[in-house]
Amino acid sequence: MTWRLGPPRWMAAARSLAAILLTLTFCGVLMAATGPRLTGQLTIGPSCSGPEREGQPCPSVPFADITVQLLGVDGRVVGQAVTDVQGRFAIPAPPGRYRAQALVPKITRCPSPQVDLPRSDAGLLVIDCDSGRR
Repeated sequence: MTWRLGPPRWMAAARSLAAILLTLTFCGVLMAATGPRLTGQLTIGPSCSGPEREGQPCPSVPFADITVQLLGVDGRVVGQAVTDVQGRFAIPAPPGRYRAQALVPKITRCPSPQVDLPRSDAGLLVIDCDSGRR
């Protein structure tokens, strides 16, 4: 009778296959994360209560937890992201012409700018929403 020490051969093959799949998955995620994307910041202003006074500016502030959508020329949603505490967002999308749209409460008005996304990142798009405060 022969005794084998160590794991069976199939177990070593399974470990190798798992390592290959994990590597391919990581590379796919990394490639998707580094492809073209629209990055931006959503802000809202004026942010002060009461009337804005001369010499006392009332700057815009980051607009957090708002969904920003990227719409294709046909109006369909191509991608979306939720803004972080700094109002930042990043939406991966293939190169093309889009319109950015923030889904905000009715009292707030935000522009929906047109964006041409090249084969690399388009830079930082800043969308400044109107809070309605005066």
